[in-house]
Amino acid sequence: MNPLLMQMERIKTALRSSDHDAAARLLVNMLASDDLFAYWSACSQGSERIPNILRYVSRIVFDPDIPTASVNLLEGTVHLSPDFFLEHMTGPEDVLFILLHERNHLILHKLWPDLVGHEYPPALRNWAEDVYINAMARRQVLSTLPERFYSDGDSMQLVLTGRHSAVDWQEIAYKAEGRNLLKDAHASMYWQAAELLAAIQEPHVERDEYNGFHQWIHLVFEWWKAKQRENRQQSKDMTEAMENIPPLIANHEHGPVQTEMPAMNHPDRQGVEVHAIPDISPNDPIVKMILATCEIPEIRTKFEMFNDAKVRMVETLIGGVVSQRAIVCEHEGYSVTVPHTVTRKDAFHMATGAAPVLWQHFYGMEKPAVDLYVDVSGSMSKYYMFIPYIYQSILHVVGRIFQFSTKVVEVDHGERCLFTTGGTSFNVVAEHMTQESVRWAILVSDGLSALNSNLERSLDRQLEHLVYLKVQHNTHRNWEKLAKDVVLLEGGS
Repeated sequence: MNPLLMQMERIKTALRSSDHDAAARLLVNMLASDDLFAYWSACSQGSERIPNILRYVSRIVFDPDIPTASVNLLEGTVHLSPDFFLEHMTGPEDVLFILLHERNHLILHKLWPDLVGHEYPPALRNWAEDVYINAMARRQVLSTLPERFYSDGDSMQLVLTGRHSAVDWQEIAYKAEGRNLLKDAHASMYWQAAELLAAIQEPHVERDEYNGFHQWIHLVFEWWKAKQRENRQQSKDMTEAMENIPPLIANHEHGPVQTEMPAMNHPDRQGVEVHAIPDISPNDPIVKMILATCEIPEIRTKFEMFNDAKVRMVETLIGGVVSQRAIVCEHEGYSVTVPHTVTRKDAFHMATGAAPVLWQHFYGMEKPAVDLYVDVSGSMSKYYMFIPYIYQSILHVVGRIFQFSTKVVEVDHGERCLFTTGGTSFNVVAEHMTQESVRWAILVSDGLSALNSNLERSLDRQLEHLVYLKVQHNTHRNWEKLAKDVVLLEGGS
């Protein structure tokens, strides 16, 4: 018998004897074994990243007071119902599945913190996320836990599984041009899960154009609103039915954070679109966990696009420039520049009257305001999620923060929204810098626009120091002509 299956049987034997502590110890030992790591690496198509999720489990508890499972990867705790484990979990791949399930919720909430608004019913959101996540997790590990758990369920529950053909798609229907878009989206989710479909004896399904989580969440909400328009009681019944679906993994604590919409009464915020920005930092514990455990290329790309060292280079550059500023002192109407250290020769010159002897009005080091300009045009959408990280990385040297597209909007350091018209105008930015008499600035952009030569000459005379964070390599040359330092964040050195 497979040694891992033997260990699973020992765990179940302990649970049948109600020895929950012994069962937990046996499960911890199994999770820590080399056999399990090798097994999970094999069933994860040879990936060594996916089994790394084991490092985020430090405590397992068999808890008879919960219905299924509860996972908190940030705290490292896993709570399992003894009955759920005995009845539904048949192999170690099922344990991995529930861990990946929770991790995938964290990925969605980190990337799209308020993709659903306040009007989206929580039960509907949880159901929609679980449908997507159950499909997403089985691309990496072959577990049939959802199919077994929801085997006797109605169509609403069967959508949570890969049993596409068993769903009554007349009941789960949102149609456009004669096609059931919910059915097409569900088919696309399982299109790449050939091993799973074979394991549950599900015929291979045809896929249609489908744009992932964004589209799925939107379709589910439109379906619910259509039901509400037809019959408000019907939509209420549908929401209650979703609330009564037993979750495989109990509701997680780290749900989406609803961003409070900013005030729009300021003139420079008129005529712009407002979008929430995901807050992603290489130092964030969730981001670190995702990079350590996630193998999906399109997800990894979103988290590792920037080289952290290059962003930190900006801190060094600006910090160095600021530290070079002299101490400004006044005496009897004079303003003099004094070095940070006074040599014996300096003291001699001051004693002879070449400079004021006493600094009676000491003003300290001059720290000029360093204004941050961030491009939030449509071509920068790939990089939006890194804006809060850039804010945080250079917070100690930045005065005002401006976002620009074809308008320039001043924002607060704590605002996690972007204001954009979609287009780009560097001339508008240059005019704004001139009007605001900006001397020290950091500018973040992809460089995909043009700068008027007259404005360029004017800024060249005005700017003392510009650091240009160019997010990607391309042939456009504009701010490079004005910048004292250029940091290329992607696609170059």
